[in-house]
Amino acid sequence: MRLSVTALLMGALTLGCASHPPRCALPSPNATPTGEARQIPWHPGARIAVVGDQQTTSWLEFWRESNDQERERVVSHIATGAPALLVLLGDQVWNGSSASLWSDYDRLMAPVRRKSIPIVATPGNHDYWGGGQRNLQSMFDRFALMGGRTHGAFVFGPLGLVLVDSNRSEMGDQAWCEQQAWFDAELTALDASRQVRGVVVFLHHPPFTNSTVTGDEQDVQQALLCPFMSHTKTLAMVSGHVHAYERFTGHGKHFIVSGGGGGPRARLHRGEEQRRHPDLFYGDEYRPFNVVWMTPEADRLELSVMGLDKDDETFRQIDRLAAVYR
Repeated sequence: MRLSVTALLMGALTLGCASHPPRCALPSPNATPTGEARQIPWHPGARIAVVGDQQTTSWLEFWRESNDQERERVVSHIATGAPALLVLLGDQVWNGSSASLWSDYDRLMAPVRRKSIPIVATPGNHDYWGGGQRNLQSMFDRFALMGGRTHGAFVFGPLGLVLVDSNRSEMGDQAWCEQQAWFDAELTALDASRQVRGVVVFLHHPPFTNSTVTGDEQDVQQALLCPFMSHTKTLAMVSGHVHAYERFTGHGKHFIVSGGGGGPRARLHRGEEQRRHPDLFYGDEYRPFNVVWMTPEADRLELSVMGLDKDDETFRQIDRLAAVYR
């Protein structure tokens, strides 16, 4: 039996697991102080760009599409839009242990770097590949705003931004447990903030997807979904990993999958008998490459999704929604 997003959320809320965050015996060097979210410079009308899964297609994946031109066009689109902040959803490179792939990534991101656009990033599974936690220094060197951590909290005008590392197997049980407790406490602190009107959570692995390649991420559902749902100001959970674009909703909260940065696209289930969840974006089984643009307004968060078709040069708006502050 397949359960929809709403059914899964009802079950999570019924269990009440958010009220009992785990306690961990040992301090983690990857932990951040609760309630000390960093301020990102903001002014009315300032926008955030969000993109995931920029990795190139490896020669080992010879049967999958290569999107080098589209990767460059996605970055050019972001640089031209000049966001006040860029959020990366993980899988920046195909193999995080490869110095040459990180050098290629630096060349790819040069247009953004030239604009001095601030960047925050969460790691994907590919960023851990080949070396595990040893690879993280490559990310820390490039994304200094993260402060040498794989998770963190920021404030952007009326918006709270929480980045979480969803790679449980690479983190280990202790760090995962501590991050879960930190996540719940950080959302509580943002709920109490007079400045913050709404909160968006960013991570790599999606709690819900109709991907034919991967499924719903159980670790995210079990550890992060309950705190996200139970806190008042949370508006949206934005993830990558699935190389597509999907949008789900439940109990007034949004779940967006945006893995459209240029990795080989993944086919999605479409039919009612195949889909695990009702997708509010009515697209083909292969979705356009995409960038999510977020604009915090006085009473709501506006989201505009710009898409790029394969072998095309022009972006077009493929989705739009507004998340009203509570």
